[in-house]
Amino acid sequence: MAVLDGLRRIGAGRAPMLRHGTTVGTNTMLERTGARVAFVTTAGFEDTIAIGRQTRARLYDWFAPVPVCIVPRELRFGVPERVTAKERRCALRPRTSWPR
Repeated sequence: MAVLDGLRRIGAGRAPMLRHGTTVGTNTMLERTGARVAFVTTAGFEDTIAIGRQTRARLYDWFAPVPVCIVPRELRFGVPERVTAKERRCALRPRTSWPR
């Protein structure tokens, strides 16, 4: 429900469409042969998809080309809540209230 709620909010009046990642769906996204996709995650983690993993052939090469992210920045969205293990919504505290 929260996902559909979020899609309605960012949908700009369009009907929301949701696709769940499967092997075929994930491969289509990685090969860039399907529709445009958005990345919806917990607020503050929007860039994790662009940061990638540490398993690169030239890990310490500062001049190695950076691969193009499969989701452009304008299609990455942070949601200010999480779902607990007991399937309850849990709002995140704003960063300004974090202890120092």
